Amino acid sequence: MENNFMLHILLIDDDEDDKELFRAAFKEVAPESVVSTANSIDELLKNIDSLNSELPDIIFLDLSMPKMDGFECLDLIKSINPLNNIPVFIYSTSVNPAHLELTYEKGASRYFQKPNSFDGIKSLITRMLLMAPESYLPQTKWDDFLMKTSAMAEN
Repeated sequence: MENNFMLHILLIDDDEDDKELFRAAFKEVAPESVVSTANSIDELLKNIDSLNSELPDIIFLDLSMPKMDGFECLDLIKSINPLNNIPVFIYSTSVNPAHLELTYEKGASRYFQKPNSFDGIKSLITRMLLMAPESYLPQTKWDDFLMKTSAMAEN
């Protein structure tokens, strides 16, 4: 499936394999889009001046990272202008209800369960691209917050 979506996506995740799979899947689904990555919020903040001219349209944020976890990163993103106006999509293997509630309270726009296959990642990206961009912000309704993987969606 090839779409002509032109988005700048930033993925903050410390796992190199996850970042590479995400970039490759995005390239297949939306080849016109640009996917940048950062290992941590520290790396993002060091490069924020160069990002200002090309702020991402969406930030995907993993929750499980050393030093500063995704919850703390989300707080920081929401406190820094101009990052605070960018939709933040949580991208995590965990679907712990407490994590869902906390990230929702902290202002995340959506919560995506990280798929465990390349095809699953492509499917998730496709579903995200089919959402209307105006649904990214303001925050979605609680009932639509979690975007489950295909296997979960069938249950």
